[in-house]
Amino acid sequence: MPSDTFNNLSKEKKIRIMKAATREFANYTLREASINRIIKDANISRGSFYMYFKDIVDIYKYVVNVYKKNIKEVFLKYLKMNHGDLFQSFIDIYDYIIETGSKPANRNLCKKFYTNLSIRSMHASIEKQDFFDFNAILDAVDRTKLNIETEEEIHCILGMLMSLTIRFVVPVLVFNKEREKIRRALLLHFELLKKGFYR
Repeated sequence: MPSDTFNNLSKEKKIRIMKAATREFANYTLREASINRIIKDANISRGSFYMYFKDIVDIYKYVVNVYKKNIKEVFLKYLKMNHGDLFQSFIDIYDYIIETGSKPANRNLCKKFYTNLSIRSMHASIEKQDFFDFNAILDAVDRTKLNIETEEEIHCILGMLMSLTIRFVVPVLVFNKEREKIRRALLLHFELLKKGFYR
């Protein structure tokens, strides 16, 4: 993660470095990415780079975490707008991810994120549920809409909804599958979860 030195930089300089790193990771996999190209694009020295980040992986994690933080904030905004409706908020965050990820500037970045992401790290992220701030969700969710009683059950439903959301994001943003068809499939899965499977 970035050092205190980086955190104390001016907002403009941080944005410049973030943009340079984002461009690099949109055009190259993590294995191919180059610190030299980042520092040239950001107009900083190699020495400065190492004062801010340990290595290429460190700045990559920073870029990923900036995007994750944005998704967390937007999801909580939707949860509040939807009066705690968890399912509607996941539909809204799905639409948001697809919309922002489909923009030309972000499309390659999404594909490269996926290329860099191992199945193991994806599962670890889902298990940790680090895409979301669980305590904030717990405060915002309307439990009267859910047939669940414990925090453990809320953890479970969050994990399921997050897994499904990621599952249906990938075909659109990575493999260019038909957007509306994939969205309908996601909505069907959500409806089945809401109804349950037993009569």
